[in-house]
Amino acid sequence: MGRKLKQNGHCPSIYFQLFDESKWDMIDRLMTLPKYAKSRTSLINNALDLGLPLLIEREFGEVKVESDYPTTRRKRVQTESQNVTDELLKEIIRLLSEVVMNTTIAKTMLCGLYQAKDMELSGQTVRSDRFSKGKYNYTPNCLYGLEIDLLKDVIKGRKEE
Repeated sequence: MGRKLKQNGHCPSIYFQLFDESKWDMIDRLMTLPKYAKSRTSLINNALDLGLPLLIEREFGEVKVESDYPTTRRKRVQTESQNVTDELLKEIIRLLSEVVMNTTIAKTMLCGLYQAKDMELSGQTVRSDRFSKGKYNYTPNCLYGLEIDLLKDVIKGRKEE
């Protein structure tokens, strides 16, 4: 399904071909709203009002905010166009460091519990002072190889990017 393109400079009428059926479905759905029921032109103009500034931003890096846009839309367009600041990067690094720290603590605790239970099941004595000092916190042998393989995959993935 399509419409023929006829463009004469900046004439008020423009004809175009729309081959994407999903776009026609969206247009038909919007046409069921009372404000567009009698005016496909109004619908297309509103779609262009919303879409053209985003296209300009994507293609040229420029942002143009019209005064008749809803306030929430204006804020969204401005936010998406802002560059990442040094403060934001520092905050991201701080949060990632916190995640690494929490993961390390959780891993250490879990490994200690695993080692203590392993020793208990094999008939060895688990000394509470060594357990409370974290002396049983090393990675179990059954997971050591898996951990190395996963780390290699992570490093390999970074090099491919």
